[in-house]
Amino acid sequence: TMSVASICRTHRITFESPTTVKDLAGGTTRENWTAVTNLTNLNCTIQNASHRERFLFAQRNILLTSIIYLPRIYTDQIERRFRIRDLATNRLFKIHSYADEAGRELLTKIYAEEYLK
Repeated sequence: TMSVASICRTHRITFESPTTVKDLAGGTTRENWTAVTNLTNLNCTIQNASHRERFLFAQRNILLTSIIYLPRIYTDQIERRFRIRDLATNRLFKIHSYADEAGRELLTKIYAEEYLK
């Protein structure tokens, strides 16, 4: 069997958390994203979602583009409101859902949508 280290080594990602910032007049707000402590520079693998996975999400009107695998030890710290940044390419991903991989509990599988800039 493949080790978690070998499965999760093709990409490095950081999870980012949104914070809302008001301007000086207390008016317009914008969202800032900051790296989440303990969820930075993590090894993972990012793959394109399969046709079947895309279809299942499309039935719920959700665009799914990517599946991200990372070591299970981070699962409890992940929140759906976070986004994921690929550190090599600066690609951004919105988290739709995530779960421990059935039968492969060492991995967390994140269903995500790549933001198109």
